[in-house]
Amino acid sequence: MAPDERWLTSGETKVGEHRLVMARALGRPLFPDETVHHRNGVRTDNQLENLELWSSAHPQGQRAEDKVAFARAILARYAPELLAEPEPREEQK
Repeated sequence: MAPDERWLTSGETKVGEHRLVMARALGRPLFPDETVHHRNGVRTDNQLENLELWSSAHPQGQRAEDKVAFARAILARYAPELLAEPEPREEQK
């Protein structure tokens, strides 16, 4: 790995090609709870089209406020633009 790309692997010098391909595509290092899955199951097929990012992050508890806090954290990480949009509330039945 080129020294100028080590920031993509948090300083690691040995990393799986699939993880490097995904980090390059995202333009950031992967978080510790993120894994890269091969869609077709062929672990040597590291084309970006064959890779998808998985996250194993999950909330500690199941209280509504915990779930809301977790949802906000996930949106801040993966889709911060959605935090600015007001979400329509469901009517209670």
